[in-house]
Amino acid sequence: MEPGRRPAAAPGPDPRRIDVAASSKLCEALARARERLGAASGSPRLDAEVLLGHVLGWSRARLLAHPGVPLDAAAAERFDALVARRYGGEPIAYLTGRREFWSLDLAVTPDTLIPRHETER
Repeated sequence: MEPGRRPAAAPGPDPRRIDVAASSKLCEALARARERLGAASGSPRLDAEVLLGHVLGWSRARLLAHPGVPLDAAAAERFDALVARRYGGEPIAYLTGRREFWSLDLAVTPDTLIPRHETER
């Protein structure tokens, strides 16, 4: 190596990935997701809870009531993938395939417009 030249830095972890596999409990996975989504979302806590609830088929209330429940590897991988997509800017409704609108639970896909309450004005 030439004098005064520094070695190339090793590539760091993918900033979109949160490595929830390293998290053994729901509360730890949620904390890592909130931290990661803080840079990409105006509501990182809500986003993390909705995505993990979607993966597990649980309500947000159940997640909050059972923070110490272990997160299995398959669910952790699915959650990590959804968080990475959310970090990339994909809307929650497209990630979960659902959107509540005026008390209706609507199915949505990337081929549909996401219903928004302000469009009713």
